[in-house]
Amino acid sequence: MAVRLSRIIAVAVAVSAMVAAASKLGSIVNSFPARIRVSGGKLMPTGMAYANGYIWMMYSAGYAAKRAFPSGSVIATYEFYPRVRAYHGLTYDGSYLWTSFMYRYPPPKLLKISPATMSVVASYPLSHFNKRLLSLEWDGKYFWISLLDVYYYVFRVTSAGSVVSSFRNSYRYTPAICYVDDLPGGPRLFELNGDVFPPIFYVYKAPGHTFDYRFFPRHTGARNPACWDGEYLWTFANHDPGGNEYCYQLVAWVPDYAVAPASLGKVKALFR
Repeated sequence: MAVRLSRIIAVAVAVSAMVAAASKLGSIVNSFPARIRVSGGKLMPTGMAYANGYIWMMYSAGYAAKRAFPSGSVIATYEFYPRVRAYHGLTYDGSYLWTSFMYRYPPPKLLKISPATMSVVASYPLSHFNKRLLSLEWDGKYFWISLLDVYYYVFRVTSAGSVVSSFRNSYRYTPAICYVDDLPGGPRLFELNGDVFPPIFYVYKAPGHTFDYRFFPRHTGARNPACWDGEYLWTFANHDPGGNEYCYQLVAWVPDYAVAPASLGKVKALFR
């Protein structure tokens, strides 16, 4: 009886830790205005990556920005040609930045960019797809992508565009995605369903795409893009209660929240 009681107390402590940890998920650590001002006006981002101690942002009209971490101050802006609304997604492979480009006609292309010069050094057509990308992430070997208007699915592809695997989600809308490879228990894929209110982050264990947990970001209007800075998740909101656009740094991983659910399995054993 004493052993059972001690186990019940241990589980209760674990549950309490999980509840406390869950309350932190989605809370805002930092924020900065998302748009940049260029000669044509203000632009909203379509891609975001953390690399070499900076936040890099892609804007659909052919601009990119290098921004200080974590303040978001604009250090430099860059122009890509053609300057059209055709650039989506941004990721970093450890050496190069990558974005996608599709204007008017498929297929979309992956553009490989030198962060030192912000020049395109190579491009690769994704010949198996005929939609624009919403999100682009690198997992160390393959790209993870989500496509505009291709509901339910995310894909793993090679730079040549061959599909390695695809995964169906439990919700209808195209997700913005963020791949994180340095979490306990293996890499995770964060998928933002920003087409519902309130928006929801679903977290999957990658590469098998097994559901892990979910949480709600503590702001309204969450959309793409998203990136990981080594400790926190960044996302973009196309409006806040004041009608502004901001990039938000969020708590998206709390160790106690991941550990406690495993302890809950002991409850059944106590009452068999």
